[in-house]
Amino acid sequence: MDLMPLFSRIIVKRKDMSRTAGGIYIPESAEGMKATEGEVLAVGSEVSDIKVGDMVLWGRYQGAIVTRSGKDYVMMNEEDVLAKVIL
Repeated sequence: MDLMPLFSRIIVKRKDMSRTAGGIYIPESAEGMKATEGEVLAVGSEVSDIKVGDMVLWGRYQGAIVTRSGKDYVMMNEEDVLAKVIL
């Protein structure tokens, strides 16, 4: 990752889109108001409860899309995270 978030921000790689058993991709707009899931790639110096590698959930309209090297990532504040996914 060539970005280092500042203060209480984190950078997350979104989980792949949902797919049906038949292999059809379901766009986000058809999934309703579900939270979005992804893996934390980088954390700022003031982040206390989230670590790199954690899987997290956040609200549908939280964060900003950042594109680096042709890939999309989500940058958000730590407080925008709704939950950590326990595997």
